[in-house]
Amino acid sequence: MFARKLRVHRAVLTAAICLTLAAGARAQDCGDYDEHLRLGAGRIFSTGVPFRMDRAGDLAVVVNGLDDGHGPLWDGVDVFSLADPDAPVLLSSVDVHMPRDVRLHGTVAYVLRSEYYSTPARLMVLDLSDPGAPQFLAGGIDLPGDARRLCLDADGDRILVTCAANAMLVVDVSTPTDPQLLGTATLPSTPLDVAAAWGYAFVSDEIDNLRILDLADPSAPVLVGTLPLGDSYPEVEAEGGYVYVAGDGLKIFLWQGGGQLEVRGGVPLSSYGVRVRSLELNGNLAAMCNEWGVYVEDVSVAADPQRLVDLPLSYTDALLPRCLNLDDGSCAIVLGGTDGWDIPPTEWPVSQVQVLQLGDLQDATLPWTAPVSPNAICAGATPGLYYAVGPTGFVELDISDPAAVSVLRELPLDYSEALAVDGSLACVGVDPLSSGQGFALIDLVNWEIVHQADWGYSGHVFACALRDGYAYLAAGTRGFEVYDVSDPAQPALVAHFDHFSNDVDLRGDTAFVMSRAELYAYDVSDPQAIPAPAVWEHPDAEYNFNGLGLLGGTGYMYWSGPYGATELAAVDLAQPAAPIPADSLRLVGEMQSFDARGVLGLVGGGYDPDLLYLLDLSLPLHPRIAATLRGHFDLVHVADNCLIAVGSSGGSMRLGPLPCWLTAAPDTPVLAARHLLAPHPNPFNPTVTLTLRMPSAGAGSLAIHDVNGRRVRQLLAGSLPAGERNVQWDGRDEHGAALASGVYFAR
Repeated sequence: MFARKLRVHRAVLTAAICLTLAAGARAQDCGDYDEHLRLGAGRIFSTGVPFRMDRAGDLAVVVNGLDDGHGPLWDGVDVFSLADPDAPVLLSSVDVHMPRDVRLHGTVAYVLRSEYYSTPARLMVLDLSDPGAPQFLAGGIDLPGDARRLCLDADGDRILVTCAANAMLVVDVSTPTDPQLLGTATLPSTPLDVAAAWGYAFVSDEIDNLRILDLADPSAPVLVGTLPLGDSYPEVEAEGGYVYVAGDGLKIFLWQGGGQLEVRGGVPLSSYGVRVRSLELNGNLAAMCNEWGVYVEDVSVAADPQRLVDLPLSYTDALLPRCLNLDDGSCAIVLGGTDGWDIPPTEWPVSQVQVLQLGDLQDATLPWTAPVSPNAICAGATPGLYYAVGPTGFVELDISDPAAVSVLRELPLDYSEALAVDGSLACVGVDPLSSGQGFALIDLVNWEIVHQADWGYSGHVFACALRDGYAYLAAGTRGFEVYDVSDPAQPALVAHFDHFSNDVDLRGDTAFVMSRAELYAYDVSDPQAIPAPAVWEHPDAEYNFNGLGLLGGTGYMYWSGPYGATELAAVDLAQPAAPIPADSLRLVGEMQSFDARGVLGLVGGGYDPDLLYLLDLSLPLHPRIAATLRGHFDLVHVADNCLIAVGSSGGSMRLGPLPCWLTAAPDTPVLAARHLLAPHPNPFNPTVTLTLRMPSAGAGSLAIHDVNGRRVRQLLAGSLPAGERNVQWDGRDEHGAALASGVYFAR
């Protein structure tokens, strides 16, 4: 952590700059998890609310518009290069008021602009022969009614447009500089999306029907069929003899010609009623996104679609998936603000583009099974040696070969859930079903219980830590307690704090204790005389905390969120008494366990769907989902040589190899404070320059935060080259508004 005071000449702005940048290991092609899928580390930001995108090869075009009158936000067209999934590049932006849809064909982008006031809707033609300087061609055509969506036919010569005036339009674009309106079809209801195939148009509408129109005479399309969908399925695609509709789920119909469709298959989405915003097809894959995440289905057997990817991508800073595009081997995703959350317009974030790289998409697995079912697991003093507690006792394990775990010793013990080991001593939280609760101390040399405390029913040990002759217990309603266990046969209580506690972890001279809604930081440099703690509440936490994990100077707090989700929040704990919130993730399901090592985080639990999350923590304050595995696991652990996960309700312990981004971590350089030169000028007004020296290329992120920890400006995100570079900040937020005088942090 690096801090310098900056002062402004005219007292306009004062900023304390603190910078943390890590050059993280880039995931390599090794291991089952990486072959499954990988979310590119790079995130490129723009300034609008994204509606739709299209992509041709490495070129992507996104249209941004005002959303339900929530402006003022920039609207227009952004052009991106996705050549490097870890470092998308914004090539250019073009102002267009209220664009709604876009389609690419060769070096041309067809942009559909909405009607507003007396200005009619319009189909506009954008020349992308120079993506860095796109130009609208003179040609274009005004359209009747408020335009909604567009699609190109297979030859790219005609465009179909849906309009709010109960109409579908056919436009000839065989000459892009001179589009011509060929025909109009009047529909019984307001159309939404449209797809074209086999000489027909397939149009979804607002009353949950799919309309089928014959385009044999494009000047006079004929409505030849109506298929009630039974619910809202506004997104439509047609390919390979099938028609796909998505909304509350995915439905697949076989095209039989003559306006006839036969239902073949379908699948619901486990998203608590959140409907699909975007549907894309590519070969045997169908990709969808809604406000919770991204889903990819194998539709090679239409009657039985198979879920391949179930990836939550709902960031708690209101960046939610809005649209996507599926290409060979990757899925480009655009995230942005949403009208579905009560967020003031001035606090809306910018939009963001990320690339999800798709591998073979068969479920990654934990291939090995151990003959135990523990509630807690902890490393011993030597490599490969582990200890575990469970419903029936305390065991010593050899996992030096994860494919052949062996039980070395067993010790009968009442039902236990918490465990800590230090040297030759183990501390266990005991919670028998028929008698009082408490804790036990175990001599690992003589393999015996040397003390068992019975508290009656006055407390439950949720978690414990053990170090240098002291045991630290998070004992639920009993409080947080510290015992001198230098004589394990006669532990002595040396500190008691009367607040609920459900997790504890030690870092340096600080014990971090989780309560229902607060994080307590205790100075334990002298365990015999612990002063009153610093108490902190996460500003975004709406529900009780489930747990805490630490990795270096970063804490990871997780709590149950709305609709069965879990918020996983990274917190900068470099100053224990003054934590600073950083990025957060919203994960589907209620998470039960978290562990981290190197640059890998492992999160277990979750219902509907059952998922195990592998997080890339190469930038500790900016966690991202790197891969997912199916299965419900109440306990997860990152061991020295493998991943460990234990199934719920007495499920077996499963093990798997470490993923490549973790095994690469020891060779990963970390950017230290000395690589950030003094900001200049100092004092400054109105801009300050930060000079970075990267010893080697790697992922990095730099953002400006206010004193409440809220991000006000993203300066860098993605892959950074080796060498020296200057980054300027002009004292403005993401929307270009000048910030008030005060103290700010760069992280």
